[in-house]
Amino acid sequence: MKKSILNVLILAFVIINLVMTSILAFAVIPSMKKTNNLIDKICEMVDLEAGGKEEETGLAIDQIATVDVTASDGNAMTVNLKPSTDGKDHYMVVVITLSLNKNSEDYAKKNTLVTSAMSLIQDKVIQVASTYTKEELVANNQAFLDELLSQIKNELFDGSDMIYKVTFKSFTLQ
Repeated sequence: MKKSILNVLILAFVIINLVMTSILAFAVIPSMKKTNNLIDKICEMVDLEAGGKEEETGLAIDQIATVDVTASDGNAMTVNLKPSTDGKDHYMVVVITLSLNKNSEDYAKKNTLVTSAMSLIQDKVIQVASTYTKEELVANNQAFLDELLSQIKNELFDGSDMIYKVTFKSFTLQ
């Protein structure tokens, strides 16, 4: 008699364990995956990664030459931004710095072209910036810099690796 009660208890615990495992599989695990995806997105925004990010192999400071992209009068460029959802006109006042790779094969041939093509580079800054709203630039201004670098490299300098990086020297949104 005691053995049969013990068998019934064991069977009851096995069934309870099966039910709890099913609840875990169908209710808790999907929400944990969603939470994990949210945490990954937040970490990407803050430029953190759970596994750690390998440092980019960059150039030494003595291998980089910089050129500022300013308005023709030497002051910061003022660029109209794409109309925002608030219905107001917004502007970006910016000075862009081009970092040139002195070790590039094209550096000796093309570094003087940067200053002579300054008006074309200014035009690229205006073209790219006018496709962004103020909110987009506030949320992710690195996307703007990446697109600007791509367009300057590919459209003005035939894909040359001479232009290493594009950064902000000054950046104000109004």
